[in-house]
Amino acid sequence: MNKKMLLNSTLTLLSILGLSACGSGGGKAPEALPSKHEPHVNDGAKADNGKATVSPSSEASVNVPKAEEKKDNQAQAPKLVVPMAELESSKPALEKPKVAAPEAPTLPKFTDEQALKQLSFHDVSNGVFGGGLINLALSGQDKKINLQVLEPYYLVNEKVETLRDQAGNLVGYYGYVRVSEQKEDLLREEKRTDLRGLYIHDVVDGLQKQPVGVGQIAYKGKMLYEYAEQPNLLEADVSAIYYADTKRVSMDIHDRAGGKWDLRKDRWSRKHELVGVEDTGAVSGYLFFHDKENNTPKYNGNFTGGFYGENGSVLTGHATFENNKGGWKGVIGAVAEKSNTNKP
Repeated sequence: MNKKMLLNSTLTLLSILGLSACGSGGGKAPEALPSKHEPHVNDGAKADNGKATVSPSSEASVNVPKAEEKKDNQAQAPKLVVPMAELESSKPALEKPKVAAPEAPTLPKFTDEQALKQLSFHDVSNGVFGGGLINLALSGQDKKINLQVLEPYYLVNEKVETLRDQAGNLVGYYGYVRVSEQKEDLLREEKRTDLRGLYIHDVVDGLQKQPVGVGQIAYKGKMLYEYAEQPNLLEADVSAIYYADTKRVSMDIHDRAGGKWDLRKDRWSRKHELVGVEDTGAVSGYLFFHDKENNTPKYNGNFTGGFYGENGSVLTGHATFENNKGGWKGVIGAVAEKSNTNKP
C-alpha cells in the first residue's frame, strides 16, 4: 500500500515538471546557435534571388579578403614593356623652324656712267686732289677704272683696283698713284719736279649697307700700303668674315714678310673682341700687329670703312698709323667670295 502511494506521488511530480517545461518553451523546438565562423544571414536577404548577404554587425568576426588580396589571387595579365628608344623613334619628327633671313635693304640703281660721275680722285690723307686735272675713266673692254692726267701732273706709277658688288654694279675703287708735278722755281728761274705718293679711295654715295643673310660671309682682297720711312708700294692679303647672327666682323691682314694685323674692338683690352657692324654698314676698329717672332701683339693702326653694294658684298676702307717715325698708311678692298655669299 505504501509502495503504491509512493509511486503515484512520483508520477504526479514528473507530470507537473513536464507541463512546466512545455509552458516556458512556447511549444517550440530550440534553434541551433550560429557557428562562430559562419556569418549571420538576414531573412530578408534570403528572399533576394536566393543569395545570402553578410550582416554589417558580423563583419568584425568574418575573415573577408581585402581588395589587394583578391588581386593577388587573380591571374594578372602580362605587362608590355616598350624600350625608350622605340618610343622616341615612334614619335613624329619635329622640323626645326627655319631662320628666315631679314629683307635686304633697297639700294639705288646706277649705270656705270652714273656711278662714275659720283666718284672723284680722292686722297685718303688730303681729300680731293688735282684740281680737276686728274680724272677717272672706265676702260672700254674690261670696264675698269683708270686715270686721265693733265699737265702739270704726270703719272710715275699707278695701281688702281675697281670695286664691284656681287651683282656686278660699280661701287668704287681704291689704289695707289705716284705723280710728279712740275713747278716753276722763281729763285732759279727754272722748273722743278715734285714727286708725291697718294693713296686713293672713293665709293658711290648711298651704297653703304649692312650685309643681309644668315650664317657667315667670307671676304678676300688686299691692302695697298707704304711706310713713311720707306715710301715704297707694298701689298698685303686681306681676309674677313661677317657673322650675321651677331652682326660682327673679323679681319686679318697678312703682309709678305710673315707679319699680321688683326682688327679689334678695343685698343686697351687684351681680349680679342670682334668689331660690331653698324646698321648703316659702317665699320671702325683698331689694328694689332703680330710679328713673325710671335711676340705680344701691339696696337699698330686704325681702320675706317664699311660694307657696300648688294648684300654688303664689298668691304673697303683705309688704314693709318702715326708715330714718331711717320707710321704707315694704306687702302683696303675685299669682296665676298661667291661660294660663301648668303643671299637673303
